[in-house]
Amino acid sequence: MKKELKEKEYYVENIMEDDNEIDLLEILKKIWKNKKIIALIFLIGTFISLVGAKIYKKSTTVSRVGISFNFEELKQGKNPDGTPFNMAEIIPSKSIYNAYNKYKTLSDDNLSITDFRKFIKITPIIPKNISVLVEKNLKEGVFYSFTPTEYFITLKTGLNNESEKELLEEIVETVLNEYILNNRPLSTLSKLDIKQLETQGLTYENYLEIIDKTLEAIKNDIEQSSNKKIKFSTVALNYDFKDILLELELIRNIGLNKIEAKLDLTYTSPNVEKSSAILNQKLINLTTDKEVAIKKAKVIKETIDGYKISSKELILPDGMNANISGKDDNYAKLINDYIVTTTQIEVNEQEIKKLQKKILSLSKSSNNEERLMIADIKTVINSINTEINKLNELNKKFYETEYSNMITQITPVENLYTGKPIILFIAIGAFLSLVVGCFYALIKEIIQEKTQK
Repeated sequence: MKKELKEKEYYVENIMEDDNEIDLLEILKKIWKNKKIIALIFLIGTFISLVGAKIYKKSTTVSRVGISFNFEELKQGKNPDGTPFNMAEIIPSKSIYNAYNKYKTLSDDNLSITDFRKFIKITPIIPKNISVLVEKNLKEGVFYSFTPTEYFITLKTGLNNESEKELLEEIVETVLNEYILNNRPLSTLSKLDIKQLETQGLTYENYLEIIDKTLEAIKNDIEQSSNKKIKFSTVALNYDFKDILLELELIRNIGLNKIEAKLDLTYTSPNVEKSSAILNQKLINLTTDKEVAIKKAKVIKETIDGYKISSKELILPDGMNANISGKDDNYAKLINDYIVTTTQIEVNEQEIKKLQKKILSLSKSSNNEERLMIADIKTVINSINTEINKLNELNKKFYETEYSNMITQITPVENLYTGKPIILFIAIGAFLSLVVGCFYALIKEIIQEKTQK
């Protein structure tokens, strides 16, 4: 019985295998019979895929250029002139306006400049190590501030690739020029106008104060750049910042001291009332400083008198110890502060006596005295103006050199394809066309067979 069942199963399996082979052969025959139609459908489908791929490539291609900022202030999120750095302000309005006008000549589109601005995108380039660090800090709940130094500018207007490249080239050229002009620092000091000063009814003390502030402003301008200016020199000019500082010292030690010495010897003024008010205010300030110094000296003296000098111990090899006699560092500092303070008190006392005498003896300057004093003041002011001219010229060269590469183009303007691989797009289209062709051939044959029956 079991033997008969096995034979029947074997017989059925063989019949099914034969039927499957016949069906597969029949299918292949039907496909081969319609090979021309299938080939035609395949070619048409592949052609459509090629056209679609071209359209897809155009829709996913943008013009792109890379730029880089190179200045230390960016680490603090600032522009070189100290203003906050803003990514949105990298492309100036002038650049967008010029590109927009050119776009209108290349396109019939009547979009607004606001809509055109949306075609332009700025994307920061963040190094991988920074991305990892930011992500790590965020997980730990720590805020991490980072200002990128490199950016991509992309443009997608719908124009052909060459027109877009041309537009972006114009944009980036304007960006490079305008950013330097708008953000490069330029230190310019104004000269002293002696004619204008003469109309203000100034006293000699007023002149000295203005001169002193101007000399200090020149010095601060040179020293504010962490000694970069001191190290700078240019063959275009036969002087540098160190030469200007030297000239300032000569003006102060010779010209200015000469005027101050005359004022100390001659108690005169072109405006007695105004000079008296200035001198009285100086007297009040000196008296206040003297009182503060006296109180400070008293506190320091009491501290010194009650100070317990600590002994110092030197550790020697083999467990031997040795004491070092003498005052410690804090004690020495207190002694030095006391000497400086008491000296300042004595200086103030001398200045107060001198001012008191000057106030009592102050009189109106004669025409000749005033003429000679103003002549000396003019000489000093002219010397200062000469140095200001030199400083402004040197500053211009310095900032042009220091910030010549503050923004640079790091990649050429190029058309960048951002979509999926085109070959994959075409391959999928060709495969689907082949499947559709075969399916069409089979359906056609089945319909024909049923019609014949």
